[in-house]
Amino acid sequence: MTVPWGIAAGLVALAVAAAAGLGSVPALTLLGLALFTGCHMTRLGRAADPLRLRWQAAFAFGLLHGFGFASALVDGQLSADAIARTLLGFNTGVELGQLAVVAAALPLVSLARVRRPVLLEVGSAAVTGLGVFWFVTRAFG
Repeated sequence: MTVPWGIAAGLVALAVAAAAGLGSVPALTLLGLALFTGCHMTRLGRAADPLRLRWQAAFAFGLLHGFGFASALVDGQLSADAIARTLLGFNTGVELGQLAVVAAALPLVSLARVRRPVLLEVGSAAVTGLGVFWFVTRAFG
């Protein structure tokens, strides 16, 4: 079983646990994530330009993340004008921070790609593992 399908299967297992009353993420959300993971990874493997597809997926997730923050602002009883300013400021700060991290990491990644390509695989696996860990601990406490 490949890693993406293993992740999709893990999300399905989490959805079953959520349906049984465990965790705070709805089962349907977890099933949707499992479906997205399977479809995206399958499409990525067949794409003529996988880099472009990765950028599109990152952009879509960034929008979803921003909408999640916007919904939290609505709960704060702020005016529409204040929500827009706060959301713009927050998202601008987040994007600048991410660009700074990428700018710092890019030379190291380029060097690793040339000298030790396996480091990119190990690093990607570590970041993925950390993301899955954070998701599971936040969703299931």
